[in-house]
Amino acid sequence: FNAHAPVPTDLKDPSNQLRPRPEEEAFVDASAKVQVSPRLGFAFPITETGVIHASFGQFFQIPPLERLYENPEFEVTLGSFNTFLGNADLEAQRSSVYEIGLQQGLGPNVVADITAYYRDVRYLLGTGLYSTYTGSDTYGRYENKDFGNVRGITAAIVMRVPEAGIRGSLNYTYQSARGNGSDPRQAF
Repeated sequence: FNAHAPVPTDLKDPSNQLRPRPEEEAFVDASAKVQVSPRLGFAFPITETGVIHASFGQFFQIPPLERLYENPEFEVTLGSFNTFLGNADLEAQRSSVYEIGLQQGLGPNVVADITAYYRDVRYLLGTGLYSTYTGSDTYGRYENKDFGNVRGITAAIVMRVPEAGIRGSLNYTYQSARGNGSDPRQAF
């Protein structure tokens, strides 16, 4: 992904107005981003009707475009604390997911499945707070600084009666999600 947008080099003067410099010194182009998303999964039969399954995957998500291009002129409103700048050089948000489970037939028409999982989430959007050279003007800027993790377990029982055209399932999920920020503008 290439945002094709400039990024200020001096965050105390993001619009290059307080201490003007040549454009090539005041701004640089955002770097192109490349991600590789490996995924691996396997299933191993342990009985005639039972299987252990496991998987691993890395997933990436480009930040919302409005977070990259918000306030593209990098204008900081004087005497105000409500200015916010986008950041075209944001990294993709990353998740690593681990899963292991057991699927077991309990009879000719009933299958039980129990799976545990863990997800590590990094490079979530957060806010950096900056002051300009005047010292009285402060603004927020999107940055990849937040993180979290999710862990949980799912259990399911599936019943099928093909002769009668009946199929039903009972599912339960317990999940715990923890992170250091719930909104990119939380610190702002």
